[in-house]
This record gives sequence, structure tokens and C-alpha cells, in this order.
Amino acid sequence: MVVSEYKKKWVEEHREQVNATARRNQKAARDKNKEVKEEQIRMAKEDEPIQIKICSSCGYIGPEKDFRFGATQCMICRNIRRKDWRDPDKQSVINRVYYQENKERIDVKNKEWQKANPEAFAEYKRRRRMRKSGNGGSFTRQEWQALKAQYNYSCLCCSKRELEIKLEADHVIPVSKGGNGFITNIQPLCGPCNNSKHIKETDYRLTYQAMEV
Repeated sequence: MVVSEYKKKWVEEHREQVNATARRNQKAARDKNKEVKEEQIRMAKEDEPIQIKICSSCGYIGPEKDFRFGATQCMICRNIRRKDWRDPDKQSVINRVYYQENKERIDVKNKEWQKANPEAFAEYKRRRRMRKSGNGGSFTRQEWQALKAQYNYSCLCCSKRELEIKLEADHVIPVSKGGNGFITNIQPLCGPCNNSKHIKETDYRLTYQAMEV
């Protein structure tokens, strides 16, 4: 107990000396760790052959260190592209050129994604349509699933249920007549009933609610 109190008192009286010693020890430890790490990196580089990559944009051939991890473009091309992203007009031109140069590969990849993700693709088409119309509004896949469940996964026009038919999101007030894309303007209809409704403002939800009562 006496020794502990004496030690605390000594440390308080020689605080600057203690701190200076601690800083020297920490610096020595950091330097040692840095040397060990550099030696490990050097040995790893000696053991492994240098990986060569080719830039997909400018054709530069160089070591992997000149490329960002996992990237197909060299650092210079990536920096140029990053600056181009800040200019929407310039990036739009770059995207169009890239699509024309890789049209077949991109089309095949898009079709595979559309086939594997039908609901996500349908949501993308709805959002794009509403964005082009300027009417505003959108709904999520979760809201669409909840709406179908609310009406027992059935077409509100012919009463056929899913598995027998495929439900589509119909706009009660058509987009062409100013209807928005919010879930409150959506009703589930099968394909034939949706086509027959066309641009009429028929709200089948009212009929369904009347039948439920």
C-alpha cells in the first residue's frame, strides 16, 4: 500500500518525464511494426510474379498496382471518368457510345436480368413511365404485394385469382389522363381485363367493396 502511494506520488512529480518515455516507447514500437510490415510486403512481392493488366479504355499495359482493385481501367482513365460523371451531358454521350460499342452483350445481359427478376423489371418500367409522364408518384414491390393480398390475389374485374392469371398494376385514373403512380391509384387486374379497360376511368375497387358488404 505504501509502495503504491509512493509510486503514484513519484509519477505525478515526474509527469513530463513519464510521458516523454511513453512517447519514445510508442514510436519505437510503431517503427518496428512498420519495418516488419514492409519486410513482409517485400517478401510477398518477391515470391509472387508481377500481375499484368490491360486497360479496357486506353489499352495501357502495366502492373496491377496501376489499376484499382477489381477494375478494368487504369487509374488515369478512372480519374477522367470520375470527372466526366460530374458533367451529365458529357456522361450521357459516353453512355450512348459505350452502349453502341457493346450493344449485343448489354442486350443479352439485360434480357437475362429481366427474365430472372420480373417484378423488379415491372417496377422499373412503372417508374420510368411515371417519370416520363411527369405525373409523379410510385409504389414499391412491398406495397404492390400488400395490395394484392388485400383483394385476395384476385382480379377485381373478372374475379380470377393468381396462378390461374397474372395480375397487373392498373391505374384507376390512366396516366394519359393525368393519373399519378401512387398505390392509391392502383388496382390489380389481369392482363385481358386491363387491356379491355384501356383508358377508361373504371374503379373496380368500389364493386369489390360492395360485394364484400
